[in-house]
Amino acid sequence: MHSAPDHPCLGSDAQTGVLVAACRDLQSELLPRHTRSARRPGPLANRRFRWLCLALAGIPLGLEHLWSTLVVPIASGQPFTDFDVYLTAARDLSAGRDPYTAFFKSAIPDYAFNQTYIYPPLWAWLLQPLAALRTRPAEILFLVFLQLCVFAFLGCVYLAIGVRDRQELALAGILTVGFLPVRGDLWKDQVDLLLLLVSGLFLLAWTRGDRLWGGLALGLSVAVKLLQAPLGLLLVWGRRWRLLAGALAAGALATLVAAPWYLPEYLLRVLPALSEGTGFRENAAPAGVIERLLHPETFYRGGAPDGFAIRLLALAIAILVVLLTWRFLGSRPRADRFGRAVEVAAAVAATQLTLTVNYHLVFELLPILVLLRFGLQRLDTPVLVAAFGTWFLVGPFHALFLNAIGDNFTSYLGLRLWAETQPLAIVALWLGCLRALANAEPARHHLDQAALHE
Repeated sequence: MHSAPDHPCLGSDAQTGVLVAACRDLQSELLPRHTRSARRPGPLANRRFRWLCLALAGIPLGLEHLWSTLVVPIASGQPFTDFDVYLTAARDLSAGRDPYTAFFKSAIPDYAFNQTYIYPPLWAWLLQPLAALRTRPAEILFLVFLQLCVFAFLGCVYLAIGVRDRQELALAGILTVGFLPVRGDLWKDQVDLLLLLVSGLFLLAWTRGDRLWGGLALGLSVAVKLLQAPLGLLLVWGRRWRLLAGALAAGALATLVAAPWYLPEYLLRVLPALSEGTGFRENAAPAGVIERLLHPETFYRGGAPDGFAIRLLALAIAILVVLLTWRFLGSRPRADRFGRAVEVAAAVAATQLTLTVNYHLVFELLPILVLLRFGLQRLDTPVLVAAFGTWFLVGPFHALFLNAIGDNFTSYLGLRLWAETQPLAIVALWLGCLRALANAEPARHHLDQAALHE
């Protein structure tokens, strides 16, 4: 259910080159005047020319995004694999049937392949109004909703970090619609895009202080899918008690009203089975890397032959990641809004390394965008490399990997090394966030707003 899309398509290499150049010259706008004058200006020093480059990259990519993720799925009648699972569970719940029956009866141990419902009861309960519709209209309605979630997420992120420059907003939009996990989730009608919006709302609430509504959103998100539960540690560290109370109250209330009689079954039978992990090539979690090293045959067919030992090792890695992140966070939240945004980005990036199964790389988009802003503002090249490098490895580079498999590329060693670039990207992004935390102090200079908006 969480395997990668079958037909990835992204922008061309020329468009990627334009993104790099635009990013570099946005950074050059932030340099002190005497530094800029010492350099020989290139064509991209001209703001109008940069707009032209962004338009040449962004307009075709945006149109292609709408075509491939909205028009084609609707017109072709292709199934939305993940949403079909959700809708079946919602119909089972409406009819009084156990939504987890198919999971228990499946002979396929790896849930990436068995296409069964594996979430808390709340999500199936919430979808019951759509269960009354025919499958195709329900799929299309949810697809349109997810498209809106993506753009609402982008708005939340840039409200949180205070971006005013339209060229940087355009660059962020290009990076968002060109991000392979976003497209993959749209092709499957995956709920992760709704939870991505919740992460944007949480970022906005955190940067504005101890806001109750941010906690309510996070609590509902965790009740739908447990992926973002580790963010609760950030609330404890930052002493954001209203956020924490809102998250606990919303999560508990939602769980109690949504078919609570199935909750023990989920906690005691479904969740332990999911925590065993898998060595399937798309699992970017540390446990997946270890599984593939110890049991190479799982690269193609998945499974977790020695789940207990690997879970212990994955737990040790998760604890190490949490402790290091906590250390770099410091003793108290940062005073400035942008520094607080980096705190959330670091927590989200660290969360990706605490999972035993990780097909959810769309959440990397939040730290990517925050680090992009940080790198441009603070002239931090390593942070920019971490942000853009992660986008490239998880996006265009991984799309080439999927195409190679589809074209029957037969070099096993080449595929193995290629597959591990996703976990490498996750680690690089997390390290970039730690570097940003260490340097999250007042900027060395003020943005030249007149130059940015000339």
